[in-house]
Amino acid sequence: MSGNQPDRRIGKTRDALANAMFALIQRVDWNAITIQSICVEANVARASFYAHFDSKVGLLDFMIERNLGGLAAHLTSMGGGAVAILGWFVEHVASDRSRFAKIVLTPDAHPALARFTTVVRDQYRAALLAEGVYASDAEIDFIMGGTMELIMNWSKTWRMQQVPALRNNVIELARRILARGR
Repeated sequence: MSGNQPDRRIGKTRDALANAMFALIQRVDWNAITIQSICVEANVARASFYAHFDSKVGLLDFMIERNLGGLAAHLTSMGGGAVAILGWFVEHVASDRSRFAKIVLTPDAHPALARFTTVVRDQYRAALLAEGVYASDAEIDFIMGGTMELIMNWSKTWRMQQVPALRNNVIELARRILARGR
């Protein structure tokens, strides 16, 4: 193998570990996932895990980096600006409510949620700037926090017919917050 080609085994091991983590996240609470359970699920030696990652959060960061880069590109390319990004966020959560419930409605917030929300937040901010709208960190944080609160309230009933109203409420919340700062 030449020195400038990556070793395919590295990619296969990382993929196996990432797939195992994804499978475990679907079945088990975050706090119950251990390095050992990841290795057993992936059929990978524990030493191999530590050759690639320092912790399960390190593996999660790898998974998120790999997948959320695609998310950021998708949010940038979908058109419709800042409003479309907030709408997509609501619709995405609503479309996969079982995963949302498993990740968010647990006693310990799942680390993936903060990372996912950060990507959406950053893309929302960039879309606002592209539209010539400056928003302070506090305004953006308030919009994202309010969005999550509206989603959490909606999640108590999970009525899919309410998603368009939820989407409109989130967009209206953002408009009002941004209008106050002007």
